[in-house]
Amino acid sequence: MKTFLAALVVMVTAASAVRADDKPLDGDLKKLQGKWTSKAGPDAAPVFLTFDKTRIAFQVIAPTGEEKIIAGEFTLDEKAAPRAMSWSGMKLGRTDVPGTQAIYTFDGDDTLKIAGGGKDRPTEFVEKGKALPGIRPNTMIFTRVKDEPKK
Repeated sequence: MKTFLAALVVMVTAASAVRADDKPLDGDLKKLQGKWTSKAGPDAAPVFLTFDKTRIAFQVIAPTGEEKIIAGEFTLDEKAAPRAMSWSGMKLGRTDVPGTQAIYTFDGDDTLKIAGGGKDRPTEFVEKGKALPGIRPNTMIFTRVKDEPKK
């Protein structure tokens, strides 16, 4: 009987020790999952943003073909207005990179707008061409990368 109880305790403990990675995704966290793309800079360099559970990777491909990936963790605050996203533990290779405070919004299922503000979270989306004296654009518009057709 003691062996049975010990085994039961071990099974219950193991079953209840659900890692954060195993937690079901819901809300905006679920909607963000996958790869998104945009263009950046005067050369319209391809930019990719990949969300994998609570991990984020920001990939830029320079016109020379050089690839840079900054990766770390992110958290969301869906109740904030506008919705808030924080990036932390960011690294470029082995080099620490400052995190960022951002806001985000969706336009349907396949368009994501993110405004980054460095250490201070922006309060509004400022897009290229928007007439706000003294304020530079801070917003990138990403579209979801669709799965490639199966061969």
